[in-house]
Amino acid sequence: MKRNRRTLVSAVLLAALLPANAITQVMQSQQDKVRANNATPSTPQANIVELLKRGTAADRGGDRQQSLTCYEQALTLARTIGDRTLEAQALANIGNVYVALSEQQQALAYYQQALEIFRATGNHSGEAATLSGIGHVYSIAGRRREALRFFEQSLPVQRALRDDEGEANTLNKIAVAYDNTVDRNRQEKPFTD
Repeated sequence: MKRNRRTLVSAVLLAALLPANAITQVMQSQQDKVRANNATPSTPQANIVELLKRGTAADRGGDRQQSLTCYEQALTLARTIGDRTLEAQALANIGNVYVALSEQQQALAYYQQALEIFRATGNHSGEAATLSGIGHVYSIAGRRREALRFFEQSLPVQRALRDDEGEANTLNKIAVAYDNTVDRNRQEKPFTD
């Protein structure tokens, strides 16, 4: 705060001595110095978060390979610095991509690793989302009982967190699991006039 006041006082004193364009240059230079002093240095965590954001953007854009590359880089960095929370997030995101690529075994392997870490670190939100993701993989594979077991573990956690969106998503996945079972058991009847 004192430094900013000194800067302002210096600028005012210079204003009496310098032409207008020189004053603007001095003020801009002083503002740049203040910004540089207030800028936060790039941290490994910030780099990981940025990679996760890039991966998500690539995934939303349909570029699964690019999203995997970003997530794998984030995973490597998270493991290097020992940030278990970001490691779990990267693992879960990789699992999501493998679901989209219809590589269910790969998705399960990454989800299981993420789930262990989320539970160990007490990240209940990540735990609930990952449980729901695992249930979704089993549902896609037509393994309704396993799917429901994971969905039923996810729901109470989501409710305790008051995660209405997560709860709605999981309830929707439960409905789809039941609907898929009904569709397989339904006998198609020919149309009659």
